[in-house]
Amino acid sequence: MIVLEVTNMVRFLLILLLPIILLSFAFYLKSKNLENWIVRKYIHTTGLFVIGVVCSVLESLGEILLAIIIIASSLIILSLPPMQILQKITNMGTRDGESQLLLLMNGFVTSGVAVILLIVFFDHKWIFFGSLLSVAFGDGLGEFIGKPFGRHKYIIFSQKSVEGSLGVLIGCIFGGLLATITLYQFNFEIFMIVIFASIVATIIEGLSALFIDNILMPFSYGFILWYYLV
Repeated sequence: MIVLEVTNMVRFLLILLLPIILLSFAFYLKSKNLENWIVRKYIHTTGLFVIGVVCSVLESLGEILLAIIIIASSLIILSLPPMQILQKITNMGTRDGESQLLLLMNGFVTSGVAVILLIVFFDHKWIFFGSLLSVAFGDGLGEFIGKPFGRHKYIIFSQKSVEGSLGVLIGCIFGGLLATITLYQFNFEIFMIVIFASIVATIIEGLSALFIDNILMPFSYGFILWYYLV
């Protein structure tokens, strides 16, 4: 019993170290004077990944709530002068010419989506994890490919590129496979459903403007996985 409790405590502490490590790397990237969109998209991708890992690996709502309280409290304390961590994160995460209010709205909405997905799919955490990773890796890889290599542009509600959309598709597939392989199982049927869900999510991203994709992509992805595999 004691060994089990120690093991759980070590696991919990290691999970709490994950956001610290990834956030520290964000400040390292910023110190290298990289373009703002690279740091911003890194924060977007790793932030959603951390939320997914924390909520998927911890076994109870109590553990998840405790982890969120610890992380949020640490951010609040570190955001006080002279550190002002949250302000620095906001500055790094804001697009050129974008208001910080829009970024905060995006963050609150995306966090709300994650909470709803966790509640709905708490007994199927692989669906929750895959849904969140569809945005983390799909939207992330889409910009990492589309921004520097996007040559074939198209405009529906906002400007996108074929290359960027291909990156979204690859990222969604990778996220879905990572979730199903690590937390569920893998077979040909699952692979095909992940492909289908990724195509739908890619189309949604291509049709979206502002941060609407952060809402519609994970919900559609999760619903498809649930409908065909549960």
